[in-house]
Amino acid sequence: MEIKILGSGAGDGIPAPFCNCRICENARKNKGKDFRTRCCIVVNKNIMIDFSQDIFYQNYINNIRLFELKGVFISHSHFDHLAPEELCLRYSWYCNMPENNPLKIYCNNKSKDLLVNFSKFDNGNFPNFLNINILEYFKKVEIEGLTITPLPSNHVQDENGFLFFIESKTKSFLYCTDSAFPPRETIEYLKDKYLDLILFDSTYGGSRYSGKTHMGFGANRNLKDILVDYKVIDIRTRLITFHFSHHCNSTHSELLDIAKEYGFEVGYDSMEIRL
Repeated sequence: MEIKILGSGAGDGIPAPFCNCRICENARKNKGKDFRTRCCIVVNKNIMIDFSQDIFYQNYINNIRLFELKGVFISHSHFDHLAPEELCLRYSWYCNMPENNPLKIYCNNKSKDLLVNFSKFDNGNFPNFLNINILEYFKKVEIEGLTITPLPSNHVQDENGFLFFIESKTKSFLYCTDSAFPPRETIEYLKDKYLDLILFDSTYGGSRYSGKTHMGFGANRNLKDILVDYKVIDIRTRLITFHFSHHCNSTHSELLDIAKEYGFEVGYDSMEIRL
């Protein structure tokens, strides 16, 4: 399984557009791995998880062939994970994709409403360039040799937010953002599984901040310890942190130093992962 992190930042990105804190000023100066676009990954080159408003830049930098996508899975409707205006560029007016070959979108009802409302063009009808499918917790989706199971997150109150358990015939991983410490039913679902990789929500990094909707390294470690006890992960499992905000108050190199204490890797834009 091939995974590429297109964006490793939280909703404000790094540097945040209106911020002159130490972390944002450092990213403006040094760029590189300190520069973080909004969260988005691609699996096996044709399945995307979340669809960032930075997708134009991410597509250019990573040479992603968006016209070859077979499916897009949306974790929730927040602006940094779903950009309806960018997905609407799949409409035949903006590209040469035939309208009888719609892109499959998997999401919750609120995300669907955003897509439908944005995509009603002059005639007020929803064109058929997107095939929208509503996800249900624990109901598997089979697509392109992968099995993707949406699991409850701990992030939003007014919609179903999803984490994704993604399996091929030989490997599996957990896409674990946006969420505070995951709900009990998600942990219970994973108890008889094995994970080769976890992509952790680490919005707060190693800072003293914590929240009710995101995690930092402390909550990541607590989750790690529980999954080790359940034998869901072991020393072979890669534990990669991403979805960082400038509020984590750490540069990439500083995050590396902190992450060593927890046994974590630090994700970055354009990071390639092979399982």
